Amino acid sequence: MNALVIYDKAGNVWNITYGDSVMPTGLSAAMVDVPSNVQLTGVEVNSDGSITPKYESMPLSDWQAIQKAIDDAKQSTIAEINEQFNPTIDYDKCSLEDLKSYKIEESKANLASYLESHPLKSTCHGKKEGTYTITEEKRNMFTSKFTAHMFLETAGIEDVMTWNESGQACEIWTNEECLQLIKEWNAISTALVKKQQDVELAIKACKTKEDVKKIEVIYSDADPRGVTDVILS
Repeated sequence: MNALVIYDKAGNVWNITYGDSVMPTGLSAAMVDVPSNVQLTGVEVNSDGSITPKYESMPLSDWQAIQKAIDDAKQSTIAEINEQFNPTIDYDKCSLEDLKSYKIEESKANLASYLESHPLKSTCHGKKEGTYTITEEKRNMFTSKFTAHMFLETAGIEDVMTWNESGQACEIWTNEECLQLIKEWNAISTALVKKQQDVELAIKACKTKEDVKKIEVIYSDADPRGVTDVILS
């Protein structure tokens, strides 16, 4: 088992942290491998600055308790991270308002996932079909870049607008091509955002948790491209 040991020049151990840890700065510290059924009691500081750990035997039950505590801490951390990125809710115990808030946030997350998994296919650049990511992040990035480009041109400063389709290198784009891309993605995003807003209003109007649970979100129904997709509920 790995352990982070903080010690002084005399070899006294001031702190031991079992498991993977971040090495502190400004302190005498080292990562050591602690064998099973022993405890670290001190270190011998060698002339070259390295250390030799000192161990004493430990009852198996004590060692198992330490190992269990470390495993429990790891599982707790994994659970917290998973909850952060994949939040869940206890339908039976939550309040109606909590369920509404959860379903509204879920509808927004599902919209983001839908946009990411359904890129735009367009011939806006060079009259050849390309695939373009139209997530909110990408749209904001493109809009910011194009706005800056137009500002520089208006100010009489020479500038070249570049962009790329998914997985390809950047190429020079004309202003007309940029505007066409914006027009095409705007038609899609506007329709889908309205769908999410309609769903949000429907959720807020629900009188019971069962009513909330019945609401289904099918973003493909609102996609002007006529995409066939699964139900997101």
